[in-house]
Amino acid sequence: MSAGYSSEITGIEAHYIGNYLLIHDGNKQTGLVNEKLPKALSVKVFNEETGEFVPDVPITFSILDPVNGAKFSNGQASIVANTHIVTSTIVIADVKLTLGTSTGTYKVKATCPAEVCTSGAKEVTFTEKAVGTALTCVSCEWHGKIGERLANPFRLKVVNPVNGAPIAGSAVNYDVI
Repeated sequence: MSAGYSSEITGIEAHYIGNYLLIHDGNKQTGLVNEKLPKALSVKVFNEETGEFVPDVPITFSILDPVNGAKFSNGQASIVANTHIVTSTIVIADVKLTLGTSTGTYKVKATCPAEVCTSGAKEVTFTEKAVGTALTCVSCEWHGKIGERLANPFRLKVVNPVNGAPIAGSAVNYDVI
């Protein structure tokens, strides 16, 4: 003989309440190859039940292919950073990324431990862009006769295409044809 209890409840939704990972700042930046991005890549862990952000969570940041020399402050392609209290309303884990040697897209995955992020996203991906410098002509009016000096000097400028700022100390090679 067995005994049991059964009932049916309708019209009620059940949700698992837990922590999940989300991007705070630093996604979709553009920077120069071999340079540190202006903003840190930062994430936060949110607790749905309390409505608060969770401190002291170890977040693993990993550079996905292609690495091309991209690195974090520890010189590696992976780093662990704990979420920490910045202000009473901001609790984040953040890392600085130096872009690699090639232009193009760089992806960084941030991962929350499965035992902490129990609901929703356990991973998020940052997408960053590396660009090369641009060479612009400052003095482009070159008229003259063969064997004679130009009236105006030949001048080029190396600039950051992200913000248009000149980059001092850059080597420029050219050939006389």
